[in-house]
Amino acid sequence: MEVKMIFKDLLLLVNKEKRERERVKAAQKIAVGMGAAVAVGVATGILFAPKSGKETRRNIKNNAINAVESIKDTV
Repeated sequence: MEVKMIFKDLLLLVNKEKRERERVKAAQKIAVGMGAAVAVGVATGILFAPKSGKETRRNIKNNAINAVESIKDTV
């Protein structure tokens, strides 16, 4: 009877580890997909932006400065 219980516990442990590995693989696939989608979105935004590169960089710089100032004011 004890051997049967040990074997059952071992099977449960193996199945649990297998499910965990599958969950991690699925999470990795989702992360890679999201990263690729972000990269495509950024590239598309840059390629089809109606502003010049110089103007876009200036806007990004100004927005970053404003964000930092806003954070400083909040803290």
